[in-house]
Amino acid sequence: MANDRSEQTLSRPEGGVVGTSCGARHAVLFLSGAITLALELLASRILTPFFGVSLYIWTGILSITLVALALGYWWGGWLAQRAVQAGAGAGRGRLSFLFALMPGVAALSLVAACLAYPKLFLPIAEWNLVLGSFVASGILLVIPLVCASSMNPLLVAIGATHGSGSGSKGDVGADSGAGRVFFVSTIGSVVGVLLTTFFLVPRWTNFTSVLVLAVVAGGLTLISGLCERDLKPRRRWLLVLCGTVGLLLAGVLLVTGARYLGKDRPIRSQGMTWRILEEVPSFYGNIKIVNREITANPEWPSASPTFTSYLNNGTVQGQSISSGQPGMFYVYGVESLARGAVPEARRILVLGLATGALPMRLQAAAKAAGKGLHIEAVDLEPACERLAVEYFGYDPGAAETYTEDARTFLRAQVAAADDPYDLIVFDLYRGDVSVPEYMLSVEALREMARCLSREGVVLFNLTGSFENGVGPSRWSVLKTIRSVLPNTLLYHRLDAGASHLLVLASRRRLEHRVAPLREVPSPFVEALSDLLEAPRPLDLEALARARILIDNDNAFPFLSAGEALERRRGMLRAVPVPLLLN
Repeated sequence: MANDRSEQTLSRPEGGVVGTSCGARHAVLFLSGAITLALELLASRILTPFFGVSLYIWTGILSITLVALALGYWWGGWLAQRAVQAGAGAGRGRLSFLFALMPGVAALSLVAACLAYPKLFLPIAEWNLVLGSFVASGILLVIPLVCASSMNPLLVAIGATHGSGSGSKGDVGADSGAGRVFFVSTIGSVVGVLLTTFFLVPRWTNFTSVLVLAVVAGGLTLISGLCERDLKPRRRWLLVLCGTVGLLLAGVLLVTGARYLGKDRPIRSQGMTWRILEEVPSFYGNIKIVNREITANPEWPSASPTFTSYLNNGTVQGQSISSGQPGMFYVYGVESLARGAVPEARRILVLGLATGALPMRLQAAAKAAGKGLHIEAVDLEPACERLAVEYFGYDPGAAETYTEDARTFLRAQVAAADDPYDLIVFDLYRGDVSVPEYMLSVEALREMARCLSREGVVLFNLTGSFENGVGPSRWSVLKTIRSVLPNTLLYHRLDAGASHLLVLASRRRLEHRVAPLREVPSPFVEALSDLLEAPRPLDLEALARARILIDNDNAFPFLSAGEALERRRGMLRAVPVPLLLN
């Protein structure tokens, strides 16, 4: 009896169930599914600084993802069919080998993508932002997703040939374990999204996170090669080699990543020298605090001023000059209009903190006039206040700060029926220099209006142009504002391609009044004088044609798509590549 059992063991075909159990293969499939969706989520964040946040990049990512998954399912089925046609024993061994090899190939492709995209994405974006987002998505996603999805039909085929490798014997006559295979893969994808969102993104840059996925994928193939005892030695060692090379390459790039991306040294571009002081991965973009020294600029005749800039996904959302003054001219315009519109303001709400420059300026002016002023500031970014304090000289006592979504905060204020605000400053921007559309609907503006005192005013800082028919989205925004707060004053300046747009809105009649400013950097004086000289007249025909934005039909992303692409092109020309890499 013992001899019979030995003979059965010796004659067991390559790829038998003993070498790698059903549970082990499902664990590999589970982790591969996790890598698939994690990579898709990371791809959107990697693409954003180059291509912006829009339906275009999500269309590219989702289209390329689905095409890659479809190709993988087809290719895996084709490989499985070819393996089975080779005969029972040889076919089982080939199926097991191919299944274990795919994560290693995915790991190598992820390393290759991390080497390629820092060099390729800028020229691709300069070529065409819309089509380029599809090409860039393909560089990041196609090969690893094809490899990962091909594992599903391979495991189904393993189950069918083993009779019990993917499920019970009953599976062979029914679905060969296909239901269980796709269930495990899909649940893995869900876990991958959760781990990426709550573990990878808050801790590491997207570049590092992709390499961590490569380490996991390479490790799966390496472990399979070491543990799979029923494969031919040549195939086992090929698995070990593939997994080891993937692990080593990913590890080397993890260690040398800052050097490869050019983040470990000063960056010289367009008469400026940039130095990254701190990089903060975030749920809401990739934040970099950067020193920028101007070495040749006629607008700044003084000795090489240094700017400290707050960048989110490559766009400057605030900065200060070496003298400690705000380094963005619109801040002074907002301050002057705010103080002129509501000179006796008691309570102010600032939506969007960034560097904290505006609360500091408003508090300083109130103290100089001997007035008491309570300011509340709301920002979605948890690291915002700390960065403002450490790098921009922000005094946390200038405003009571809340880390919260602005609309959620406004709803809570309406429900509380608390002391209303005399002034609300709307200064909300995402990492692609676009205003969140859900804050521009009639419903959102009504919530804002209900938080105002009877004589209260809302001051909007918006980007965009009303020149020569450009900027249809802004006419829709203005028409929506006027449907809730009918009295408006518009201040606009188009300067060297940059458009500055400030809008005062209230229930009461507004008059053109600006407050005098102190300590304004000399390069800003002329631009401020031009901006604040007088309100711009309204084009009533353009207003009549514009659409009012509501929550259930908010066309702002579509109306502003062309402007957003143009701003993104301008940003790509102005910001060095290492500051776009995240």
